[in-house]
Amino acid sequence: MRSLPGRLGEQANLYYVKRGIDNAYGLFLDGKLVHVSWVFTKDEYTKQPVESFRLNAGEAELVNCWTEPDYRGKGFYPMTICVASKELFDNGFDRVYMAIERDNQASRSGIVKAGLKPYGRTHHFFSPLLKSWRGWYRVVAT
Repeated sequence: MRSLPGRLGEQANLYYVKRGIDNAYGLFLDGKLVHVSWVFTKDEYTKQPVESFRLNAGEAELVNCWTEPDYRGKGFYPMTICVASKELFDNGFDRVYMAIERDNQASRSGIVKAGLKPYGRTHHFFSPLLKSWRGWYRVVAT
């Protein structure tokens, strides 16, 4: 993947080469990689330069999903999420998260089509006085 042009190659260099994260699901169409979804577990989050979220044992998060622009809107994103989630559950994970920006309606639609349900929100905060200190908390929807 590192030799791919554009966003997919950039992600491979950032996650795999620089941080040693190699958990990803890719969707190939006629030999071309058209979608990738990276999988973070508790271990992958320890490889990030700044901890932005904390997963418990048995939890995974699908992150930085990317579909090549010419292939968007054709169902590849929800299909990959569905297959990746099933694979994670089959391999002993109890919960799979996906976090999206509130206004990202395309991602929200794909996630719902894949069968995932809204769980809640994550709030990130940081201290302007202590620039290296960051935190977060989860708000579970009722």
